[in-house]
Amino acid sequence: MAINETANKVCVIGLDGMAPHLLEWLVSEGHMPNIKKFMDKGIYGPLKSTIPPITPTAWASFITGKNPGKHGIYGFLNFDPGNPGEVSLNNSQSIVGDTLLNILSRNEKKSGIINLPMTYPPQPVNGFLITGLMTPSIENTFTYPPELKTELLEIFPEYDFLVHFELFDVNSDRRFKNFVDTAIKVITIRANACLYLMEKYHWDFLMVHFQSVDAIQHKLWSYIDPDLKLSKSKDKWRRDRIIEFYNVLDKLIGQIKSRINLSDTTTIIMSDHGFGARKGKIFPNVLLKKLGILKSYDEISNVQSNIFKKTKEFLRYIPLLVPIYKMARKNFSRKSRITWLEYLERQQDSFDFHKNLDFNKTKAYLMSAGSYYGSLYINEQSHKLCDSLIKHLENARDPETGEVIFKGIFRAKDIYSGEQLKLAPDLIIVPREGYAIDDSLSAKKLLERSSKLVWGEHREYGIFMAFGDIIKENNNLTNARIIDIAPTILYCLGLMIPEDMDGRILVSIFKESHMDNYPVEYSKMDKTNNNRLKHTYSQSEKIIVRDRLKNLGYF
Repeated sequence: MAINETANKVCVIGLDGMAPHLLEWLVSEGHMPNIKKFMDKGIYGPLKSTIPPITPTAWASFITGKNPGKHGIYGFLNFDPGNPGEVSLNNSQSIVGDTLLNILSRNEKKSGIINLPMTYPPQPVNGFLITGLMTPSIENTFTYPPELKTELLEIFPEYDFLVHFELFDVNSDRRFKNFVDTAIKVITIRANACLYLMEKYHWDFLMVHFQSVDAIQHKLWSYIDPDLKLSKSKDKWRRDRIIEFYNVLDKLIGQIKSRINLSDTTTIIMSDHGFGARKGKIFPNVLLKKLGILKSYDEISNVQSNIFKKTKEFLRYIPLLVPIYKMARKNFSRKSRITWLEYLERQQDSFDFHKNLDFNKTKAYLMSAGSYYGSLYINEQSHKLCDSLIKHLENARDPETGEVIFKGIFRAKDIYSGEQLKLAPDLIIVPREGYAIDDSLSAKKLLERSSKLVWGEHREYGIFMAFGDIIKENNNLTNARIIDIAPTILYCLGLMIPEDMDGRILVSIFKESHMDNYPVEYSKMDKTNNNRLKHTYSQSEKIIVRDRLKNLGYF
């Protein structure tokens, strides 16, 4: 039910992983002039992500206005605590409860969604939808209505979901340039598709999401991080090329803004989390093994180790006899290709590593949350074991510096609430700044430092900015959370807020006169969508999505 019949439209531009300190540095250096205008004219501030601050959890919280204990998404993967070893990929059907799109459709509001994560497989909406990150490929049905796919690919035949990583490092200038050029191409086609669709179709709520920001920062963070000093002239050239990516993105945002009537549309620019440098990794399963509460099938590991050892020797001494090596020589430059030994080792790892766990003898195990956080599950549900593990983790120290290794250790029940708490890990582990949790079963050390700083990792705070006739001008925002965005959008659209949303309306961003004329109203929760559905990826689709996430550094 509408509470404001003259309500604004809303346009949201998602910049996946954009970090506040990076954006502020770019703007201070004279880059991204459109973003600067938005920051100066409207509201700007940090946006607190979820625990963990990872794409599926954060965007599921965005689209529901709820904490993971209600919507049930704790990462890319769903671990069933009642069936150890049962792992599945989360997707749109995994989200429990009402979403923003459900609510808008019921209230006859038209939505247009372009590449938002956690929307595959596509669900019916009152409007149009193009799915995002978890879509296996353009061969799948990735639009609603389904026929939109044909229209989209006829006009934009090279449409893609993000810039794809390949199994090589970007060491050569040529491959580095090609990588960034591809990212620019992807976001340009994305923005042009948005411009086409927003002109052709009526919409009350429009969202376009740029996943490639996250991809660039994962792979190339050491060249763009304003806190890092560049030691070589080559690095300066690379930083300038990445900055060009952000300037093109800024230009595209300006083009989208030019098609928006600012008098009747509130525009929000946001990211789901931030970014920072990864200095090393922490392997909590090493500690669990040492404590005797995690058991893996060592005999299988030994067999695998021997196979890889023999394979390495073979490839090292007679590589010209290996067909795959010939293919590598043909397709990869000498400077940029990874060794096929590295390739084999990467293929050995996957998020199916739990198959090497002996669950009959394992009392606790850590799975990657798909971010730099860790999810620890306890098979024996006892307070005593949980308390003991927390003490061991709290007492873990860096052998070189004596510093604590873990920044925070949280019990799920202390940070989540809702019926889906049953799917949560028992403990959520946050490493100290600059380190990432790794769930490897083969690691020998609890902590390893990176030999060179290349990768970027997620951080807790992303960005938020808003502007429009009903938004205050030139104001800073504090204490905003990603779960606050859905109720704020509903308020802008003149709708009541479901009482079961955990987020709150960001009252401080609105002009007082608007709040006085249109007070906030709440509605009863809708229980028609409280079922967790199950979309099963085929084996080939699972491999495609798995490798994409691995290449992004999530597993």
